[in-house]
Amino acid sequence: MNLQRKLTLGYLGLILLVVSSSFFIYFSLGKNILVQFYLQEKLIQAQALAGAIDGDRHLSFTGPQALDDPVYQGYLKNLREFKTKNLGITSLYTVAQGKDKSFLYVLDADKKNRIHTEPESSALVYTQIFHEGIDRYFPEPQQTPYGTYFKVTAVIKNSQGLPSGILIMDVRETEVGNFQFQFLWMASYGVLPAFLLTLVLSILLSRHLVHPIGQFSRAAKKIQTGDFSIRIHHRRKDEYHELARAFNDMCTDLARSHRALETRAQEMDYLATHDGVTGLENRRAYFHKLDQLISFLERLKNPVTVAVMFLDLDKFKEVNDSLGHAAGDELLIKVGERLKLAVRTTDSVFRLGGDEFTLIISPLGQTQDASVVASKILEALRNPFDLKGHSVPIGVSIGVAFYPLDGTNASILTLNADTALYEAKRLGFSPVFYSPAMTDKVKKSARIREDLVHAFVQKEFRLVYQPIVDSQGSLVSAEALMRWDRPGYGPVSPMEFIPILEESSQISQAGLWAIKAVAKQIKLWESMELPSVPIGINLSLRQLKDREFRVNFLDTLFNPGFPREGIYFEITETMLAHESDVRALILSYAEKGMRFALDDFGTGYSSLASLSGLPFTYLKIDKHFVDLIPENKKTVSIVQAIIQLSKALNAITVAEGVETREQFEILKSLGCQRFQGYYFSKPVEPQEFHKDYKKTGY
Repeated sequence: MNLQRKLTLGYLGLILLVVSSSFFIYFSLGKNILVQFYLQEKLIQAQALAGAIDGDRHLSFTGPQALDDPVYQGYLKNLREFKTKNLGITSLYTVAQGKDKSFLYVLDADKKNRIHTEPESSALVYTQIFHEGIDRYFPEPQQTPYGTYFKVTAVIKNSQGLPSGILIMDVRETEVGNFQFQFLWMASYGVLPAFLLTLVLSILLSRHLVHPIGQFSRAAKKIQTGDFSIRIHHRRKDEYHELARAFNDMCTDLARSHRALETRAQEMDYLATHDGVTGLENRRAYFHKLDQLISFLERLKNPVTVAVMFLDLDKFKEVNDSLGHAAGDELLIKVGERLKLAVRTTDSVFRLGGDEFTLIISPLGQTQDASVVASKILEALRNPFDLKGHSVPIGVSIGVAFYPLDGTNASILTLNADTALYEAKRLGFSPVFYSPAMTDKVKKSARIREDLVHAFVQKEFRLVYQPIVDSQGSLVSAEALMRWDRPGYGPVSPMEFIPILEESSQISQAGLWAIKAVAKQIKLWESMELPSVPIGINLSLRQLKDREFRVNFLDTLFNPGFPREGIYFEITETMLAHESDVRALILSYAEKGMRFALDDFGTGYSSLASLSGLPFTYLKIDKHFVDLIPENKKTVSIVQAIIQLSKALNAITVAEGVETREQFEILKSLGCQRFQGYYFSKPVEPQEFHKDYKKTGY
């Protein structure tokens, strides 16, 4: 029920309450008032009749002879005419007091022969009226054998103003009831229009009051639906006008706030599902979309193949650190743009974090089609990226898992695609499709990781040494290399366990162990009076970034009796090119008397500016270039340039991975000064290395 109906019913109820209250008051109080009103009117009439009678003559009418008196007849006629006109009057007569103080009839509108006879009623009432000399009516009806009557009396006075008689008027009780009914009937003619008028006015008033409220109600409902454009128009300059203006202002503010909240919600939703750097969808969106896609595909009768591709940028960290984080972010953005252009609109591209991108390729006709998509991706990323004026080539590793072949839920597909990516990075080519055997490799790595925890305690590591010779084949130095004899498995390739050590803080522990082991071995050789040759030890970026390692590193080297003159440290060109802190550390350590070799030179994109001023004792040409000699003449030119650069830096050039005499001769002809590789010797145990000490050449 709306408010207008409620108000109308309320007004109607109020009117009915007033009417019913009026009737209640009437029947409880008003009835007597009407009786008194009616009797008062009769009293006035009685007074008029009594006033028309001469009090002195009234006393003279003492017997039947008065019936012939014209005056008497005139008075009697008046009474009869009055009684005839007023049917409710049953008796109308006068009485006078005789000499014996008794009361006698004088005039009677009904009976002539009653003149000068004693009234039937008690004279006590007449005596009281004579004594008081007051006109009056009796509000209480009197019971008589002839019926119930109301009595009205008026005093007839003589010339001296003294009572000479009483005019008595008996009014039938039913006549008073008729008067009451007529009064109510006449009143109803006024009440009903008033009631109807009041009802109409109440409806109009309720509409007047409710219409603005209805506007507010409808506007509020609009607001609940999110529509803040509603406005209330109220022309009258009253309280509603002020309220409407305030409401409209509120709607304007709410609309502004709602738009701001919607914008903020959209921004929050966007931030929750998109990467802040590239604008691509993020990990959360990836799992949500993949879950939804799988749920949809499971309802299809015909199976559909979907590929989940994991991509990882090769050497992104080096680029990010060498050119700055802004350049790294720019690279990620450009990679994302190229990926989106390389795939279809039905495919999705995500960045899960770091340099990892993920693609959902759907639908695929068959698994082999993923190779076509991967080829397009590799081609899209083949051209170098322009980053702050630097042309930076970027490689990419791709691992692929298929729905439903390799998994039927998002978690399994993600895990298997990541496993395939790990294998692609290990093998160095892409794409790699997931196979169950890869999971076995992951489990194998996990077992190696567990066993490495105990390897230090059980002293399962050892060092081997690979000789480094000069152009004459004479031993001039050596590189210490770490080996692990795993119980139950035998020797484990460094390619398997070194990367796992690098993933944890154990690489720092391994580095300190190697330094102490080399120092111990040098002292042993010195005790055997063997010629002293410097031994190279590899340092990793993880070690140099470990503050605790750096502290222990210096404490170990500067411990009294430590043979630091017989040790130098090898760092890769990549570390130098992409970690600015490494340069500062090398300069600091060099001032303390340490020597360094720049390992794997030619692969780290370092600039001449970054090399100048660094006190490298050795510059080692990466094995990749040596492998291409002599077939690739361009490589020969590159190697020659590296040798010239090394000389300009006052560093000794060392060629790694020399495996043939032809390589040795060409490198020697190019001016290379030191050589390391299987052509001369594989890494050997310390006791076998003793023999090499005594040789003059290889």
